[in-house]
Amino acid sequence: MCWPSVTGGGRWSEAPSLLEQVVELDRKYGVPRLDKNVPRLAALRARMAEDDNRHSSLGAYS
Repeated sequence: MCWPSVTGGGRWSEAPSLLEQVVELDRKYGVPRLDKNVPRLAALRARMAEDDNRHSSLGAYS
């Protein structure tokens, strides 16, 4: 899967909290997509943490 850069603008900073809300509703109502949304949330969090680490380490060398 191709991920756009988190720092590319847009509303990426809101994505984890919005997907968390989706997962909460999936759990509350027993939606079958929970099995797909939980890994998506984990992947999104990991990707954002990776981008944050990459950008903070680049700033240390400038």
